[in-house]
Amino acid sequence: MTAPPRAAVIVPAHDEAAVIDRCLTSLLAEAGEGEFEVVVVCNACRDDTAERAARHPGVRVRSIPQASKQAALQAGDEAVGAFPRIYLDADVQLTTAGARALVDRLAQPGIEAVAPRLRFALGERTWAVREYFRFVEQLPVFGEGYIGAGAFALDADGRARFDRWPLDLPDDAFVQRLVPAANRASVALPFAIEPPRSLRLQLRRAVRVQRLNRALERQTEVPLSPPTTSSTLAHLQQALRRPTSWPGLALFLGVAVTTRVRSWVLDRRQLPTEWARDLSSR
Repeated sequence: MTAPPRAAVIVPAHDEAAVIDRCLTSLLAEAGEGEFEVVVVCNACRDDTAERAARHPGVRVRSIPQASKQAALQAGDEAVGAFPRIYLDADVQLTTAGARALVDRLAQPGIEAVAPRLRFALGERTWAVREYFRFVEQLPVFGEGYIGAGAFALDADGRARFDRWPLDLPDDAFVQRLVPAANRASVALPFAIEPPRSLRLQLRRAVRVQRLNRALERQTEVPLSPPTTSSTLAHLQQALRRPTSWPGLALFLGVAVTTRVRSWVLDRRQLPTEWARDLSSR
């Protein structure tokens, strides 16, 4: 008798032909047959993402007409039956061992959502980008239980906290605020995110995230856990007493203030949120 899948993996993909092979190869390199129920949801793809994904044994492909990550996540949920569920960005290389570690962490009592601990790949970045993201990595808000590294997993209880993925809202921030901190956990993995190659690109991304988070607060109909603020302020005060932290602190504050001003101006003018993809990190 065939054992049930250890977990389901849902990969939303919009024109991801350049990265989908390495994503699936990394995930399934050491996986047993049927260990993971994997579905790639192509949303409004104009390239050969679907064809590439379908070549991987055990991977199912669904296609939807909407260019929406959240709609793709919903379609993926409707296409799988297994729990826990790993939601994986197509440009992220999560290994088989990493996927298993997320599932194992969810098996511990009270844990409903897990994600890899946030780390950035900074080897080929400029001095300013390196200093900025080294400082960001140390902020308490990005510590234990942070959801936002391009991969996270929910058990059945975590997924039962909401019905459908809210459209046009960031999925990771939604989960981060929906699931209480006591029910979230992080897993240390050999896993790093490729950040933008310039602070200008990071600022554009930060403005988009800021506006989407505000929309999340306004539009969601579920009670949300508040983001961490007091611990972040305490960390900033400690950084002021360490001269080695001053460059990163100055860059962080500069980006943070500019982000708030720009997002406020765009909101006042009721301009649409820019969704342009940062290809520099791919």
